[in-house]
Amino acid sequence: MTEEKTEKEQEPEKSPEEKKYALYLGCVIPTQMPHIEKLGKVVLPKLGFSLVDAEFTCCPYYAVKDIDEKKWLVAAARNLAVAEEKGFDIISLCNGCSQTLIEAKHMLDEDRDLRIEINKELAVIGKEYKGKVSVRHFMMVLDEYREKIKELTVRPFSGYLFATHTGCHLLRPSQILGFDNPEDPKKFDEFVEALGANALDYQHKALCCGSAQLTREKDMALSMMKDKLEELKEKKADALAVCCPSCFLQFDKNSVLLKAKYKEDMKIPVMHALQMLGLALGMSTAEVFAEKNRSMNPEFLKRLESL
Repeated sequence: MTEEKTEKEQEPEKSPEEKKYALYLGCVIPTQMPHIEKLGKVVLPKLGFSLVDAEFTCCPYYAVKDIDEKKWLVAAARNLAVAEEKGFDIISLCNGCSQTLIEAKHMLDEDRDLRIEINKELAVIGKEYKGKVSVRHFMMVLDEYREKIKELTVRPFSGYLFATHTGCHLLRPSQILGFDNPEDPKKFDEFVEALGANALDYQHKALCCGSAQLTREKDMALSMMKDKLEELKEKKADALAVCCPSCFLQFDKNSVLLKAKYKEDMKIPVMHALQMLGLALGMSTAEVFAEKNRSMNPEFLKRLESL
């Protein structure tokens, strides 16, 4: 009698070139940053993996957990189940969505009784979460492809000094997300260095962008943004690199609020990590939608065009 094969023996792990991910966009990117959605679908496959669409809904946002944790889990588990049905792991373009889905998965995987309870709710719509899917923020994936990114880079950011802002929801809770040191993050710095740029080490690197406080504690939110941008100007950073949609909107769009409050222009060019990746891999400024960045100034745009 032959010994039963393990699941790993039955389904050998695919090489990175054959990898497919279910693309999770969240709510902010499709509604406020559709150009980043389009860019992500173009630039990420250049690294050798495929993206597929899925019938995802809102993650939902982490604040929902504070109101009703069970409903938060049911909604998150449904998204996980959708990816499982397709047979693909999730790659997310949003920090907040990544945090929600990774933490929900952790809770369901660690507590069998809780998973049974949530699956009873999912059964009403014909879904079941089985614990077979993984969730990755796109920066987690890019971190693993760092050497390949170096090989594929044809337009390095030589001579550029970038400050990086990873964002809170990709760093905490660190014991569950496990991506980087929340007090002194380095992974994003290593990414921009892989693109040929220099990464600025600065005091306020781990400071929250203030986006979540803007509608409730506006003065505090603006003060947090001011502290970071003032330091970047003092240290002569060329631009701020961001990988979170909410953080991007805060620094790219809402920095005009600083001028209204403090009567001082603190605007600095803000670039999304996917825009930087696209440029380094040979795409034009138009192809990465650089002109759509409200913080972009003509001088910096011209520099990017001459990469």
